[in-house]
Amino acid sequence: MAARAIVSTLDLMKMDMVNFALTTIKPHLMQQSAEYERHKFQEFLEKQPNALDYAEKWLRDSAEALQDSSTPSLPPPPHSVHNHAYLRLLKWDHVSETFPETVMLDQARFLEMQQEVELLVLLSSLLLIVYTTTGDAISGLPGLMDTLKAT
Repeated sequence: MAARAIVSTLDLMKMDMVNFALTTIKPHLMQQSAEYERHKFQEFLEKQPNALDYAEKWLRDSAEALQDSSTPSLPPPPHSVHNHAYLRLLKWDHVSETFPETVMLDQARFLEMQQEVELLVLLSSLLLIVYTTTGDAISGLPGLMDTLKAT
């Protein structure tokens, strides 16, 4: 019985040492992994120079859309183009347009978010219509907001 307790304690100590070692070298590993990924990505682009055509088109289209809506003489700032590009992914036509290569792995998550945004817009529109047509008649009902939030 005592031997089991000792072995169990030693196993816990071993795991604690492994966790400590991983915590200690984590910054170095993170730096090495970023450099490794950058190197592999550069090799990939050298082998296939047109590998990011859809991503370039996605960002270029976003920049042009922002350029059309702002002052024509000044180019839009990069962070605005970046933000607009990601917002466009929430309205993306997954059937007719090819998803950008740089976010291809996240396509399923963007599709889920797109469906949630569409549901939120529908619900908000419905609430706006109900409140504008009924107005004061339902604004004072106790528990109405809690019921609406729960559904």
